[in-house]
Amino acid sequence: MDKLLLGVQSQTIDLCSFDLVPSFVNISYYFHYSNDANEPSFMSIENLRESFYLTLLDFPILLGRLEIDGSGHAKVVVDKNNLNIPEFKESLSNVHFRDLQASGFSWDALPEGANTVGAVTTADSSGDIKPASAHIVRLLDNSGIVLFVSVAHYAVDGIGYCEFVNRWAEICRWIRTGHLVNELPTCHCSFERRTILDKLPDDRKALDDPTRELITGTGPLVRWLAWISPKTR
Repeated sequence: MDKLLLGVQSQTIDLCSFDLVPSFVNISYYFHYSNDANEPSFMSIENLRESFYLTLLDFPILLGRLEIDGSGHAKVVVDKNNLNIPEFKESLSNVHFRDLQASGFSWDALPEGANTVGAVTTADSSGDIKPASAHIVRLLDNSGIVLFVSVAHYAVDGIGYCEFVNRWAEICRWIRTGHLVNELPTCHCSFERRTILDKLPDDRKALDDPTRELITGTGPLVRWLAWISPKTR
């Protein structure tokens, strides 16, 4: 956490119209890991926590607060003196990994409370929308873990979600194998939405009629949705 607090910089990341379309949903997945070697310190919480916070340095958009003005323009504001720290928690379960495996990793067999957030993006008790959440569930007899990771869709798309999880895994392996944190391979992530438009060939920049209508269309419902806070809708 100290490296995160010292390394992050204040910044404002402007979002685009497309970010607001799925802004009310989270991207969430479960990951299952079996402790086949019966390691006492299997996927230690210290390693997972340190690598999680280091990953956030590469994804500052997950440390900010979503702000939307009355016209629907959105941005994520990162204040290094008042970070919106994502949720990170660990819990124990009486479910064994073999039971999950036998069920085909059915959602019905998951430990109760494994998902710390729902499908819809909502504000927590502090009044803020947490842009990311990670929950490590340690299974019975240290047989494995279930990892739940959720990221607000306004911050990243599916590819960005996978980049975040893969970067976390990369840093976690780096630390576990004894490498120095200050020698980590550089992550080249950009959250500038204009980059996509700048890289598109001209024949891909023109919008088809349905997409143009989706973005530019207006009406009482559209104006109302643009006016209300994302924390209340």
